[in-house]
Amino acid sequence: MKNPSQPKPRQRPAAPKEIDIKGLGQGLVSSLNRKSILQELAKGLKSPIPYDRLTVFDYGERKAPRRVFVTPSHQGEPTTQSRFNAAAKRISARLAREKRTFNWHAKGSPMGAEAECLSRAGFNSYLALPLIHRRRVIGSFHLARKGTQAYTAEELRVLDSVSHWLTMAMGNALLYQTVKSKNEALQEASEYKSQFLARMSDEIRTHLGVLVGFLDILHAGTLGPVNEEQRNALDKMQSQSRKLQKMINDVLNQSRIEEGSIPLEVSTFAIERIIEPQLPTLTTDAPKREEILQNLIVNAFKYTPEGEVRIRIKNKPEFRRVEFVVENRGLGISQKT
Repeated sequence: MKNPSQPKPRQRPAAPKEIDIKGLGQGLVSSLNRKSILQELAKGLKSPIPYDRLTVFDYGERKAPRRVFVTPSHQGEPTTQSRFNAAAKRISARLAREKRTFNWHAKGSPMGAEAECLSRAGFNSYLALPLIHRRRVIGSFHLARKGTQAYTAEELRVLDSVSHWLTMAMGNALLYQTVKSKNEALQEASEYKSQFLARMSDEIRTHLGVLVGFLDILHAGTLGPVNEEQRNALDKMQSQSRKLQKMINDVLNQSRIEEGSIPLEVSTFAIERIIEPQLPTLTTDAPKREEILQNLIVNAFKYTPEGEVRIRIKNKPEFRRVEFVVENRGLGISQKT
């Protein structure tokens, strides 16, 4: 016969339902979008570790807790919601300072300021874990229950493992967002630079064009006779002015290339007038073709201290094109480059 005064054996708390921690973790780190990460967290935890409220905080540049996610989104009566939010924010700030888990239950934990707010909001169990990335708390995630059951040691073990995956995912998302923001800032700065160079070059080119025009007038003797010594000086001024014009055009074209808006001046001309006969007319951007050839030829001589430089031009009617080839005996480019 059973002794009625004998205390009943304590029942072992039920273990959380089977949870694939690795699968949930891989699901978290598979995204670089913070909202998607936190939605995956809420979905993955709801069944094995029931909760009535899940809240996630991060810490901005001022290191102040900022709520970035809460579920369910409809939190009930405003006063209750306000009490819960105040308690959660205090606990999050506490985690940032202490870097350790906060685990509270109404029947087994002392009543502090945060616990009183939680109790008045209708919650009996609360668990919060810091998210520590490279020795710095970057956030925290919180689970709250209205039921009387406290969070067990087994649930805490599971959630501790999940917190490591969540920390990794949040850290990756933070790094991605930082790099993205910096790239956008660099892109914006590059656009401003290109616009500035284009406007500056265009202004200088306009005024330089006027100067070159007056030099041409002086050289032609339109404003009066020019002696040999003056003509030589004007020749040098014209030569240097045209070199400066070319440099400005190069800067302007570089800016246009970066903007993807460099214009083409396509026309048809006979190349045989300046090179050799028996070549067809070409339809292309003549100034740019000339500039490309000049660059190739200058580089060929620059890197050929000894030997020879050859320039070949060949008509290829079967392909409806003319081939320009610049050959030199210089160092060349390594095949590994």
